[in-house]
Amino acid sequence: MKIKQLENGTFVVDFQGLYGTSMDLMLKKFILKLNKDDIAEIIIDDSFTYENLIMLMNDLGCEILQNKLKKGTFSIKFRRSITTH
Repeated sequence: MKIKQLENGTFVVDFQGLYGTSMDLMLKKFILKLNKDDIAEIIIDDSFTYENLIMLMNDLGCEILQNKLKKGTFSIKFRRSITTH
């Protein structure tokens, strides 16, 4: 998992090619690396996994700021708003 920080401070990670339990674990690991109120963006290419990610992010206390589809790729922008376990 490569995490990069953009000039505007947003953290970006590409989750394309990950599925199921490995996706869940990587997402949780990524979110736990963020500080409260950090803004991050996840890019994914699978609509089924995308819906599961949104539900998991809500369960982990993330606030979804924006999600969009562009050229078959989903982009989810979110903020870590509460402490996760």
